[in-house]
Amino acid sequence: MYENVGTTTSGEVMKKGGITENPPTCANINISVGAFPKTITITFTNCLSANGFFTRNGTLTIVLSDSLYKVNTTATMTYGSNYTLAVTGGSTFLLTGAVTWTNKTNMHLLPAPTSRTWTRDASGQTTNQTTGHYWTHSGHRTVTNFFNATPVYYDVATGSTHSITNELGITRTATVQTDLINYYSSCRWFHSGTINFAGP
Repeated sequence: MYENVGTTTSGEVMKKGGITENPPTCANINISVGAFPKTITITFTNCLSANGFFTRNGTLTIVLSDSLYKVNTTATMTYGSNYTLAVTGGSTFLLTGAVTWTNKTNMHLLPAPTSRTWTRDASGQTTNQTTGHYWTHSGHRTVTNFFNATPVYYDVATGSTHSITNELGITRTATVQTDLINYYSSCRWFHSGTINFAGP
């Protein structure tokens, strides 16, 4: 991201960041000026996903504690009170809560690292359906991206977990028993690994 950007569109930021050649332009991005921590506010207005499955509305706020090159820098994303996903031809969901990513690799090292590890922690996340159903989410996962490997792949580490509890208090927990491996170049799904599901 650019240090002194005030307001721009997601299309401009994503294109300059090399994220996609055809970025969406239906969201407005505001990045705080000055030193860290930085706050990035993304406001979606009827943003249809690339696959056409859902439409986003509302605000996401991301707070970067420091440069993502530094160990233990965090990026905390919080759903605004009005953030919704409307499934095309289906239900609308209101999302609340926060997700925190923590960098675990010193990217300033020389020679440069050949992989990058981060953790993802979900706290107080809730998915609310307009019909009255809702689900709360919590979990911790450790992910490593091996970007110098051939082919490039990422690994979700053994011990990573995620739990979902519905409005009836019924909980299901997924725990990674052997590392989950995904090769970017060939398929969106995991190629190997084992997950244990506990609960009804």
